[in-house]
Amino acid sequence: MSNYQPDSKSLIQQIRVIISLLDPRTRHQLIYVVFAALGLGLLECASIGLFLPAFQAIVDPSAGERIGRLIGLDIDSIAAGVGGSSVVFPILIAAVMAVFLIKNALQFVVIKRMNRFIFAKQAAFIGRLFNTYLRKDYPFHQGRNTAVAMRNLTVSAGAVFSSGLLPILNLLIETIMVIGIGTVLFLVEPLVTTLIGLIIGGLGILAHRFMAPRFSGWGGDIHQYTMQMIKWVNETLGSIKAVKVSGREEFFVTRFAAVVEQRCTAESEVATFVHLPRLMVESVIIGLLGTVIIFLFWRNVDLVAIVPVLGIYGIAVMRLLPSLNRILNQAAQIKVGVAAVDSVHEDLFDLLEK
Repeated sequence: MSNYQPDSKSLIQQIRVIISLLDPRTRHQLIYVVFAALGLGLLECASIGLFLPAFQAIVDPSAGERIGRLIGLDIDSIAAGVGGSSVVFPILIAAVMAVFLIKNALQFVVIKRMNRFIFAKQAAFIGRLFNTYLRKDYPFHQGRNTAVAMRNLTVSAGAVFSSGLLPILNLLIETIMVIGIGTVLFLVEPLVTTLIGLIIGGLGILAHRFMAPRFSGWGGDIHQYTMQMIKWVNETLGSIKAVKVSGREEFFVTRFAAVVEQRCTAESEVATFVHLPRLMVESVIIGLLGTVIIFLFWRNVDLVAIVPVLGIYGIAVMRLLPSLNRILNQAAQIKVGVAAVDSVHEDLFDLLEK
């Protein structure tokens, strides 16, 4: 059970706190990064949006004709013009492959530039925080444990980006991809897609609401124990002569080890339960798919006839699951960083304005 009592901020409110820590120039530049993230999401949507209809057109020619009418193409005329379906399908697959290759190359470039931007801003932010500490008067430092400032500079300030800004951008990218894949599936089977989307979306929201306070609590524990670890190291090494003379090495080792063990316990909880939402959603998805197949089997429905549709959903599910997992993981990471972000926010704004 966590010893830290998190506040009641929602995910959106926490995102606003993280953005408020950025300087005006960084917030302005962040607009371009957001557009780059949107571009990545749209590229992923386009690649999946081409692959799924192409797959369905190959396994079910009638579906290919329906998709062609939907986008304003006469598949039969195109096939006749280029030498038949035996030529159309290889061209279609080659086009899909080309889109994926271009998408992956662009994705690598954008991700590289995005990460370089974020970590450059992280370095500038830590320097800004250090400058803020140095410019405070002596009474400010006299009334505070130096371990707090050391923790905020070495750990918490970095968490503003590693457990804040970076997860926010990843959350945006993955959400766009899920929406795009869902749109493609909706065009294939509107009713089933809507039903599955409501069930999976509802389950994901419930899982996050259930786990979010726990992630905030464990993150707060990690935050506090990190400060205590630094405190014990400072006190021990700062008075190493007295420790040696008095022969109290074992006392300090025991105290430090106890704090480390508590911190590792909290980290273990985070590392374990971050997988729980994914396992829940995955179990429900597979359960729904299996239930539909069993139901159709009992109704003596020709399963061979619906294999193309099931194949589309199977491929989509295999692509959706990683995205859903990353969405839940990024949301969890933001909640884990609540205590660290709040601590930095307090030093930059609340305490320094007094």
